[in-house]
Amino acid sequence: MLKETIFIEKPISEVWDFIEMEFAKAFKCSPQALLGKTTTADSMNFTGKAIKVSQVVTIHDKESHFAFTSENSKDRVESHYEFEADPEGTYLTTYEIGSGVQSKMRTWNYQLFTLPILRGSTKKKLRRRLEGLKAMIESEDVE
Repeated sequence: MLKETIFIEKPISEVWDFIEMEFAKAFKCSPQALLGKTTTADSMNFTGKAIKVSQVVTIHDKESHFAFTSENSKDRVESHYEFEADPEGTYLTTYEIGSGVQSKMRTWNYQLFTLPILRGSTKKKLRRRLEGLKAMIESEDVE
C-alpha cells in the first residue's frame, strides 16, 4: 500500500468540512447521512467503454478518517483519507487498497504497482489528488 501526505495551511475542522461537503454533494445527501450511503454511476474505462461503478462510504470518523469503496464488475478499490491536526494546519494522507472482484490475477496486479520500480505512477496519482484538494481548500474560505 502506498501513501501520500500533504500539509494544508487550514485548521483540521475546515479541511474536514470541505472534504465532507464535497463527498456529500457527490453522494447527494447531507454530511450526517454519508456513512453507508451508496451511489452508482457510469464511468469510462481506458478504451472508452462505459462501465457501472458503485461506491459506498465505509468510514466517516469526524476529523479523523474518511473512506469509501468503489467497485465495478472487475475491480474493488478502497480510497482512504486520514486527517491529522497540527498547530499550523492539517496533514492530509490518502491511500488506496485495490483488489480484483473475482480474479486473483487482478489483485496481484494492484500489488505489483506498489513495487519500487512501478510505484511512481501510483504515487503521482495520489500526489495530484492531494495537490488538487490543497489548492481548492486553501483558495476558498470554508465556513
